[in-house]
Amino acid sequence: MKETNLALREINDNPEIENIVLFLDELPVLLFKLSKKKNEEATSILSNLRYWRQQPELNKKVRFVLAGSVGLHYVVKAIEGRSAVLGDLSPVKFEPLTHEAAIEYVKWATDSSSLFFDPALIEYLLGKIHYYVPYFINLILNDINGQARRINDPEITEQEIDNVCEAIVTHNDYFQDWKDRLQQYMTKTDFDFVNELLIHTAHKGVITLQEIYDKAVKHDKTADYVKLIDDLEKDGYLIAVNEQYRFISPLLGAYWKRNNPIYKD
Repeated sequence: MKETNLALREINDNPEIENIVLFLDELPVLLFKLSKKKNEEATSILSNLRYWRQQPELNKKVRFVLAGSVGLHYVVKAIEGRSAVLGDLSPVKFEPLTHEAAIEYVKWATDSSSLFFDPALIEYLLGKIHYYVPYFINLILNDINGQARRINDPEITEQEIDNVCEAIVTHNDYFQDWKDRLQQYMTKTDFDFVNELLIHTAHKGVITLQEIYDKAVKHDKTADYVKLIDDLEKDGYLIAVNEQYRFISPLLGAYWKRNNPIYKD
């Protein structure tokens, strides 16, 4: 820590340096794995990061960006039993692309490939996604590209898009991690509750606030259910639409339904 403090002071005192952004990707995964072996080291990293963020003489020119595919709050709660250490962080919410921007993104992503998407086909592809973030668009484009190479045919059809989407849903490698990380980082009682919400939503298409509350009563989660729903929104599972919630991605919803084919409400 002394070495880091010295380095930060030198950066802040150097007139030739304007600003530095330290981007720490997949920090939650690292901390969680470390906590399983040496919890005190994981706790120390969290404490040091908070200290550096809060010392004006150390962070005048340095900003920390903490990112990961797993919500940091899950990991911090697992390590320290609470998430207060994150109180000074400002979460950054990434909005989806607009419809027009999503069209341009598909054109840009396929510009250097042999694949050709006419306007009608782009609309058909985007209709499979609903929530226009590059992650979901790229899932389909990557598999379409791989399929075209295997059969040596760059011509794309609606049927091929359907086939690729079905393959993505049945190929557990794509979405299994979405379920695993909830199960791994949440307490068992929290996971049982949110998993039932997600299974319900997958089978019914949407879940209402009343239905969520009823399940919270069943799982003894009436004190926590609002926070848990917020977490599912922030982590890209659900989205609120007209006081109901649905899967942010139809592909993810189809996977959850396939993974849990029988559901009795």
